[in-house]
Amino acid sequence: LYEVEVTGITTGATVDPEPNPDPADKAALNALIEFVETLDGSGYTNDSWAAFQEVLDEAKAVSADDWATQEEVDAIREALTLAFGALEEKVEEPVEFDKILHLDNGRKLYSKDWIVALLNEMSAAGYTQLQLAFGNDGLRFLLDDMSVTVGGTTYSSEDVTAGIEEGNKAYHDEGTKNALTEAEMDEIIAHAQSVGIEIVPHMNVAGHMNAILDAIEYVGIEDAHYMGWVESVSSMNLENEEALAFTLALLEKYVAYFDAQGCSYF
Repeated sequence: LYEVEVTGITTGATVDPEPNPDPADKAALNALIEFVETLDGSGYTNDSWAAFQEVLDEAKAVSADDWATQEEVDAIREALTLAFGALEEKVEEPVEFDKILHLDNGRKLYSKDWIVALLNEMSAAGYTQLQLAFGNDGLRFLLDDMSVTVGGTTYSSEDVTAGIEEGNKAYHDEGTKNALTEAEMDEIIAHAQSVGIEIVPHMNVAGHMNAILDAIEYVGIEDAHYMGWVESVSSMNLENEEALAFTLALLEKYVAYFDAQGCSYF
């Protein structure tokens, strides 16, 4: 057995480092660090912000280093200044809006040629959509097949067409022609697409539907008009299930037509 004497060691003792006899001037660096730490990184691109943060971390390390030389302090301040200047702001994608014109082609009939000329002017003026209200009191667009089937009963295309035509004339008689044909609407939509305008068809129900109500009664469905203090000329009796089913079936025919023509909205 051997005895060993250990002297001069104190556990847990700390030794304060000697102060730097020639400390660097960090005032400008610290002021820059204080300023850039107020920045919101969400306003800058990810890559430029990551590069900036890397330099900022180095600058903080130099600032905390009591033995950093003045050359190191000046160099990292310049690097941080450059990194700050290199930050790239995020560019928000511009919000795209449609520029829309609404044409009431229900109360008054506008011809195919007139609408085509309008589309040309709209395109030149930067418009993107024409909301074409073909059904608004009058119903100024007739499909080739206007037949409607409701609850096992089919109302012929001829009868429905005749009823709509009578309703159009009763609302406002345009003379020899009171509605656009399917062929004319085909041309309108095709021309609209060629000049960068989208057609948004518009058909009013269950109000502002004078011509449709006249057609419903023309084919033999009674009490189609809403009855308030007086009988409405433009609003449907929603309690009349047969009139409601007729209107929905007619509406579906128009939706199907415009969908087949490539229209995105109705």
